[in-house]
Amino acid sequence: PWEGGIVVDAVLGYLGGYVPDAPAESFSFRPHLPNNWPTLALRGLRLGEGRLDLDVARLPDGGARVGVTSRMTTPTTFHVRWDGPVGQVDVDALPVPEVDLQRFEAFGQPSVSTPTVTLAAEQRVEIVFHPAP
Repeated sequence: PWEGGIVVDAVLGYLGGYVPDAPAESFSFRPHLPNNWPTLALRGLRLGEGRLDLDVARLPDGGARVGVTSRMTTPTTFHVRWDGPVGQVDVDALPVPEVDLQRFEAFGQPSVSTPTVTLAAEQRVEIVFHPAP
């Protein structure tokens, strides 16, 4: 029945927080790792005619790594929001200047959003959210 599909969609929406915008060839992620989940992998997320893969992993220092892999034939853009206390953010091992990050609180929880990242066709980008000092 269709009700089962709604539940799966809600769970995937919570875990990945994937919001596609095919006409703009862009997307956003707001991944959530449940307690005691060290990793999460979502494969084949659709954006227009293309596909994307998302990998999220907790790091030993308390930070998180988000990997995005394009399986598309055209470039796209995206940003990632991470909820929780975050210090420095790196994109492909390069620190993001603090002025380019969006920091805010939602429901008493600190959050940070990356600037727009360009993802070339068939490229992988890794973002590291370091723990707050």
